[in-house]
Amino acid sequence: MTHSSEKSSPILILGCGYVGTAVSKKFSNVKCTRKSNFELGKRETWNPEILSVPPHGIVLWTFPAASTEEEEALAVELYDRFFQKIQVVIYGSTSSYKVLKPDDWITEENELDLSQFRTRTEERLRQKGACILQLAGIFGPGRNPIRWYQQGLIQTGLSYLNLIHLQDIVSVTEKVFQKNEVWGNRFILSNGKPKTHLEITEILKKTGQLSSEFSIPLIGKINSKKVSSSKIKKLFSLTDNDFIDFP
Repeated sequence: MTHSSEKSSPILILGCGYVGTAVSKKFSNVKCTRKSNFELGKRETWNPEILSVPPHGIVLWTFPAASTEEEEALAVELYDRFFQKIQVVIYGSTSSYKVLKPDDWITEENELDLSQFRTRTEERLRQKGACILQLAGIFGPGRNPIRWYQQGLIQTGLSYLNLIHLQDIVSVTEKVFQKNEVWGNRFILSNGKPKTHLEITEILKKTGQLSSEFSIPLIGKINSKKVSSSKIKKLFSLTDNDFIDFP
């Protein structure tokens, strides 16, 4: 499978949501699907005029590869029908891994939780040549984690938060499009700076972004984890300093 580093290479983005829209702005020859013209679970929306991509093109699959057994079968069918000879990048999640010990470090060598339809489908497509980018929690414009605390959504102060900024997702995705070594591989993408919610809220209190009266329960979670993106950083000669931190 060859690749093209030209920004004019045709790119099909499946799902033009928060990340897909941001990526689409970086390229000139892009078409995006929306629910109005394509749904994985509705085979009747699989329009060849929309889904066909030239051999030198790229597909960016931004929504979960599958959430049901039926969607798993449909995802494989879609891939085989339209994308078998095309470069495909699929956004996954770092929640795909089993956490055997609370607060453990997670790398691509950890065991996957193949009971999840999404994870199992990603693996099937990876084995066909797709690149899986497993994203940590996404933050960026319009997605400020401070609101999670203000709204009382986080109640486990001793559990870890792993994040990746929208800008860094877009930047690394661009690099992935241009690298032959990524195809058929799986990469974790985070900023490499996991912190407990307690650590984060203490910083936010000191900087005046949270009330000094704010408190969070000092309990953890059994599936709390720290994720490492050393594999992809090594591939692209990146360091933690190349990624946006929070807070």
